[in-house]
Amino acid sequence: MTMDPRTAPSLGDAIAASIELHGTRLALIEADRERENGRWTYAQLGAESERFAALLQGHGVAAGDRVAILMSNQFKWIASAVGGFWAGAVVVPVDVRQPPEEHRSLLAHAAPRALVIEYPVWERLAPVAGGLGGALVVACEAPAGAELHGAVRWEDPPSGRFTRRSRAPDDVATVVYSSGTAGTPKGCMLHHRTYLRQAQMVGGVCRIGGEDRYMSILPTSHTTDFTVGFILPLLSGASIVHQRTMRPQFLSASMRTYQATFTVMAPRVLEQFERRLRARLASVPDWPERLAAHRAGPSRPGEFPPWLDAIIDAELGSQLRLIMIGGAFVERGLAAFFHELGIPVAVGYGLTEAGTVVSISDPRAPFDGACHPLPGIELEVRDAADDGVGEIWLRSPTLMGGYLAAPELTQAALVDGWLRTGDLGRLEPDGRLRIVGRAKNMIVTSGGKNVYPEDIESHFEGLPDCAELCVFAENYLWPARTMVGEGLVAVLRPDRGAPSQALLDELRRRNRELAEYKRLRGLVAWTRPFPTTASHKLQRDTLADQLRAALDRTAVVPIG
Repeated sequence: MTMDPRTAPSLGDAIAASIELHGTRLALIEADRERENGRWTYAQLGAESERFAALLQGHGVAAGDRVAILMSNQFKWIASAVGGFWAGAVVVPVDVRQPPEEHRSLLAHAAPRALVIEYPVWERLAPVAGGLGGALVVACEAPAGAELHGAVRWEDPPSGRFTRRSRAPDDVATVVYSSGTAGTPKGCMLHHRTYLRQAQMVGGVCRIGGEDRYMSILPTSHTTDFTVGFILPLLSGASIVHQRTMRPQFLSASMRTYQATFTVMAPRVLEQFERRLRARLASVPDWPERLAAHRAGPSRPGEFPPWLDAIIDAELGSQLRLIMIGGAFVERGLAAFFHELGIPVAVGYGLTEAGTVVSISDPRAPFDGACHPLPGIELEVRDAADDGVGEIWLRSPTLMGGYLAAPELTQAALVDGWLRTGDLGRLEPDGRLRIVGRAKNMIVTSGGKNVYPEDIESHFEGLPDCAELCVFAENYLWPARTMVGEGLVAVLRPDRGAPSQALLDELRRRNRELAEYKRLRGLVAWTRPFPTTASHKLQRDTLADQLRAALDRTAVVPIG
């Protein structure tokens, strides 16, 4: 008797039940720019996942071991994750876009028993990997005769038979890193029940079914795409489309070619589509007035006039019924543009620590900045000001079990069963949540990347003529009721007087070495010694209080 995916105890069991239920359905399409690399049914996905699970088990991977995946979006990513779950492993998704040094640091913290990695990425990582603690390295797509640097091939046949290892709902399913790796890595331990409950909660809003095609744009390593773009479609019998390049023109072509019905985008990607659509609309005289006149007539909801239908089809395909925006704050105007065109947009707010999505807006209504909590989510706004704005705390059956090997961080984040989010917001009279700022020292880029200042500081160690340096999120130093325009500033204490030219030149040089989304926006010169504990640990919050009391935003000098 086939198990019902909705009542399965673990992700591995739920996916296995869905594969058995939807065997001949199309599970995944992989494209690389204009070329289609392949397509796989649910049965074929099951066969490859089983083979890979046997490969892992043949090399000694046991239930509870961690298996890290370091690849771009592709079929092998999905098959590796499913195979890992079937082997009873804990999957550790890793962002392939990070540099080798960050990969090395994160993997050292995660201590995986196995690493599954694209061969070109492994070539860059192997010289600095330091052996990875003896972990098994499985490289995919290595050319014939290539130097494997101790890895085995993903495509190798297994040495033994596969034995499926079932897991319990409260077993850890994944370790997902929610911060950078130069400071203290934050690896959120998420349970199988977290994902199964999230699939039910989000699925109830998005209504994904067997006829849907999900266009995967965010990296599958991103917590939102992992849940909404991997787990949810597979448990619903839907198809996933992977495009291995993230260039807008190829994403647009894939959405059109494969007639995507549903996707999740970070605001930065949605902005690119907005620019492309506006460029096409510029050739239509008085298009807002023409669209308003069309809607005032006898048209049915969701029906586009022919001229607009052709423009939307050229960029997004003709079957798109929902765009979900996640991973970063969304300005109302961006969502309003797509709503004006008649394209439903659902804006989600979430945290990795809460299992991804916490609240989501009604895609049928214009986005006004507030979202409905998902069923089962309890929200409180604590220490609220007169305008009702305070720090958001939440309780949910999807909360993480804690941060891997970081009990102090876990204790600070999880208090009596509640998650302290570090975000500022207020609850509207109708129960919706409105996010207005951050109470914690971090920023989230428009591409959905969390950036913690502590992760940046090590890059600026040893600056000439600099006694001390500390990095802050500007909106943390001087709280602002906005999530837009977040940036990082360096507070530095020169050895003597004003910052020397040598200090400024070296600061600018190192800043340019960072990925653009990590770069400092400005600097603040500070003459007093930084406050520290008896053990010489920086008292970051005390320093922030001192800066707020003495200075305002005008003290920030652009780095240039």
